[in-house]
Formats: sequence, structure tokens, C-alpha cells
Amino acid sequence: MKYLKFPQPYATALCYGYYNGIHLEEAPKFCSEVYAVIATEPVFDPETPIELLMQIHNEQLFGNLPLTEDLPVNQVIGFFTATDDEPYETDVWTQSLPKPVYSVLSPGLFDVPFPCNHLREDLDLTKMIPSHRILGRQEPSSHLSLYLDVNEKAFYVAAAGGSILVDLTDEVRKVILKDPENEDDLKEFKRVCLVCKNRIKSFDVMKPLEIIYELDAKGDPVLYPSIEPGKRLMRVSLKIDFGLLIE
Repeated sequence: MKYLKFPQPYATALCYGYYNGIHLEEAPKFCSEVYAVIATEPVFDPETPIELLMQIHNEQLFGNLPLTEDLPVNQVIGFFTATDDEPYETDVWTQSLPKPVYSVLSPGLFDVPFPCNHLREDLDLTKMIPSHRILGRQEPSSHLSLYLDVNEKAFYVAAAGGSILVDLTDEVRKVILKDPENEDDLKEFKRVCLVCKNRIKSFDVMKPLEIIYELDAKGDPVLYPSIEPGKRLMRVSLKIDFGLLIE
């Protein structure tokens, strides 16, 4: 049994099954090996690809990942199996990793994390603590209604404030753009529905969806590192303004 340290919120995202690759200094033994994950204090490196930060932000906004301040630290939170081959498909996380990168299979999250001072070489992950796989939720959208599955905080804050900002990740592009490559061609939704657990609030869309490009004090674009060498991306958000609440 090997233990690996990862900062939050990436440690939890890894155990939730969001990433299909991992960088290891040594290849897994016997074609595959199980690793336990120790979650450490949150670290947001300025060199972290903006695509990865946007993805994490959206997953927390949509309620698929807990908020960073609610995540356990300095505890063993879950596990995964790494194989000695490369991932079949690459994601934002995997593309940002140094070589070599190995496939991640069967990630799991402990129902109850345990302290680092209880580490054992013979830890039996199948018997010691129940574990479960948590998958991201995706609400359906039609040409008339846009469904946003959000966390409880966003559910009330967005409804009270009359608007919400969502990072324009590839997943969001597929939902709100007629053509994912053309940011000027947005779908015209008539209604936006905020969903939190079994509760839902539906609003008229007060005005067309708006894509926001971050600018600095001088009015210049705010650029961030990108996973593509030599290229820098601007943080882009989607602003949705609510109208009347539909009972």
C-alpha cells in the first residue's frame, strides 16, 4: 500500500473520479497498484492551467464537489488504482501533468476520512471503511429551459441576486452555444431553472445570455497560463440574468 499526497480540492476530485490520469515517479508494480490519497491544505499555484481552475469552480458551483472550505485536510480521504499504461483519453487535469502519466481506475471516497497518524502498510480498502463512487450530475437542457444544478449556497445567493456567473468550460459550451467554436452564437433560452437537491426555482430569462471576458484596471484582458505551451488564455464566464420568478 502506498500513500500519495494531493492538495485540496484536487485530492477530492481525483477520488470522485473526475481525472483519468496521474503522474507517478515510479511505475505501478504488477501492472496495477492501489494508492491511498492523503488530502493536504488547498494550494492554488499561479501556474495552474486556467481550464482546470474553471472546471473545479463549476463543479463546486453545480454541487458536484464540496466547497473548498468544507473539504477535509491532513486526512486519508480515498483511494484509486493506477495501471502501467497511459490513459485512453486525456482530460484537462491529465494534460497538465508532467510525464510519465498512468491510467487511473476505480477511484473511491471513504465515507469517513481517517487521520494520517493511522497509516498502515497492510490497509485493506475493501474491509476497513465503506467507500463509494460519486459521479457528477448533469441536468438536461432544452431549447427553451436551461437547468443549472447548483450547491445550496449558490441556490439562494443567485436567486436573491438575480444573476449567476458560470465559467465557460467545454462542458458549458456544449450546452449554451449552438456552435461550440463560435462564442457569438448563443442559444436563446426562455427560462433558467436553479436546481438544488429536490428544490427548484424557475425564472424568466431577463435578457440574452452574456459572455464576460475578464479585464484588468487598464481595460486589458486578464490572461492566465494554459496547458498548451506558448499560449495564454483569458478567463471567460457566462452571465445569466434572471427575470420574474415562475411559480
